[in-house]
Amino acid sequence: MKTFTNLKKDLIIGKGIKMTYNKLFNDRTNNLLNKVRYIIKIQTNGVYLSEDKNASKGSFLEFPPASLISYDGETLKIYEPILRELTTTEKSILDNEPSNRKENEQLSINDVLTDGSQTYWMDKKYYNDLNANWRWGEHKGLRYDINNRKMWDNKILGDLSLQYTIIK
Repeated sequence: MKTFTNLKKDLIIGKGIKMTYNKLFNDRTNNLLNKVRYIIKIQTNGVYLSEDKNASKGSFLEFPPASLISYDGETLKIYEPILRELTTTEKSILDNEPSNRKENEQLSINDVLTDGSQTYWMDKKYYNDLNANWRWGEHKGLRYDINNRKMWDNKILGDLSLQYTIIK
């Protein structure tokens, strides 16, 4: 297995890559697979691809975090992060946030009737002090899914999302 740095060095302008798998494609979009696309522009966070080597614009392939990439020199695989159960520590942090505490019940009620800012800022400080800013967005590869009460974790490989073959 090669590193993410090796991948970035191997992807040069003019090199062809072929998408061999896309999780989102179904039978009617199969004709989009196995077409050679050429790298027409390189950025630190991804590459632009086009079927025409001389194109000035193309589609953008954004690199996810390196932990979600597998590269062996010929095949590039991009995985989705996994949606996992919360750890005991994460559950404890969520269960003890200031807005859910009994002593702040009246503040929470007042926030419903006003702008909601008192307990919001208490919660923001609480999560910041615990280095758990995943509650508000992505932080250190973690993102809390409030609807499922689970954690998106990009340090654990989920389903295969995209697969490319690098043309030599």
